[in-house]
Amino acid sequence: MKVDAGAYTATASSDSAKEYKSVTLKDLFIESGNTIMNDEMLLKDTVAPVLLVKNIDTLTSREYNFAIYARDLGSFLDTVTAAIDGKAQALNCSKDDDNAVFNCPLALSGLMDGEHQFSYSAKDKAGNTTTLPTQTIAVKATSMTLNVNGAQNARIGTGGKLDFTAKVIGAFPAADSVIWTWDVGNGATTKKTKVLDDGTTTYRLDYSEVSSAKPGEDYIMTAEYKSNGAN
Repeated sequence: MKVDAGAYTATASSDSAKEYKSVTLKDLFIESGNTIMNDEMLLKDTVAPVLLVKNIDTLTSREYNFAIYARDLGSFLDTVTAAIDGKAQALNCSKDDDNAVFNCPLALSGLMDGEHQFSYSAKDKAGNTTTLPTQTIAVKATSMTLNVNGAQNARIGTGGKLDFTAKVIGAFPAADSVIWTWDVGNGATTKKTKVLDDGTTTYRLDYSEVSSAKPGEDYIMTAEYKSNGAN
């Protein structure tokens, strides 16, 4: 390129990849009739990859299938990683021809009840890294049903009895016992019963155990299974 004699500034930039930072050379002095050959100007990728995952906070199943998406149009992607509760997960990512886009499916099973910490990161070939904020997901795969005399509420009179039935659903490992708690005004009473193979357990409450209750008052029976992260 022919230019007039004088002082110039040369700038190299990418017109297609915004990830690359432009490079500028200042104070290039050109005398009339002279030819200047500039050194190679390398553009550096300064933008971290795009990294996307599904944003959820609760699972009601022990299975979770999802995908991690990463994209880098500058120096292209190098690695994508995922960890659950600090344990690295093996990823088998599908990639486009130049490694600009990664789609990384992840199929999880056997998740225990309770909170789990999910972390993700992506790094491009220039060393730029994106790390997402740790995602906390609560697994609530165990549930329970409760009835009294086959209904949601019942009355008891002198000499009567109440038959409570609880069923623990989806516990892993299987539930072993349930704690029953009630209070009719003279302090809480608790009892423990064994859970059968089908997840059910029962407790028969005799009138003598609640004889201090006030006539016409409503009271609450609580059945609780709290083990292996479930509550």
